[in-house]
Order: sequence, then structure tokens, then C-alpha cells
Amino acid sequence: MRRCDPIHDLSRPVRRGGSFLPKGGKSHADICKSLKQLLQGAALGAFATLGVGFSWGGFTLGSTAKTLADSTANSAVVATIAPIWVDQFQRSADAADNLTALKKTDALQQAAYVEKGGWATMPGSKAAGSGVSQACAAILSNLK
Repeated sequence: MRRCDPIHDLSRPVRRGGSFLPKGGKSHADICKSLKQLLQGAALGAFATLGVGFSWGGFTLGSTAKTLADSTANSAVVATIAPIWVDQFQRSADAADNLTALKKTDALQQAAYVEKGGWATMPGSKAAGSGVSQACAAILSNLK
């Protein structure tokens, strides 16, 4: 014999009083109002999460992350290659004279001096990398 259990029998809708809503339940207008408030709260919560996340939470846009990654990679390359070019400078034939001339040169022109001397250029390359000649000049100007 089959039991008729309206809670577990999901094959047919249970109707009470001509409505799918239980007796004493909320009206359609009340449900719509509650749903509207729920959606407004969810939208406000999402907006607040994004606002706090981008200002204090560390959220970044893809373009910002790419710029930061490129800058970090460039700095790492400069930090790695500059000591090699300083060694090239020191191994040149007239390194002592060039170092004296470099130290006499204005600080803003030292990178150009290193570029003109060819000490900040990789073999087979025609121009120095960006930022490397400044790093090389800074290291050389601090040498004694």
C-alpha cells in the first residue's frame, strides 16, 4: 500500500486553499518586496567588496599587474647585467683614466659617457639596454 505523504511526494504539487503558498504565509507582494531587498543588499555588498578590495585589499587590474611585472623583470635584468658591464669597464686598457673621467663628468651625463665608451653594450648589440647604463655609471661612480 502506498503512503500519501505530501512532504515526500514531490510528484504532484500540494495546494492549500487554492494557492501554492501555505496558509498564513506571505502574500505575493510581500515576497516581491523581500526579493527586491535581497537583490539590493547583494548588489550593495558586491559594490562594497569591490570598493574595499581595490582600495585596501590588494585587488589589481590586469594592466596594472602587467606593468608591475614588466618593471620588476626590467629591474632584475639591470641588477644582473650591470656588474658584468662594470667588470668590462674595469678590464679595459685605460680603465683608471676612464674612471677618473667618469667621476669628473656631471652625474646626469655619466650614463651617456658609459654608453659612448661601449661598456654598457652586449657583444653583438648596437645600443645599451634601457636603465643599464645608469646602473653601470652609478656602480662605477661609487668605486674608489
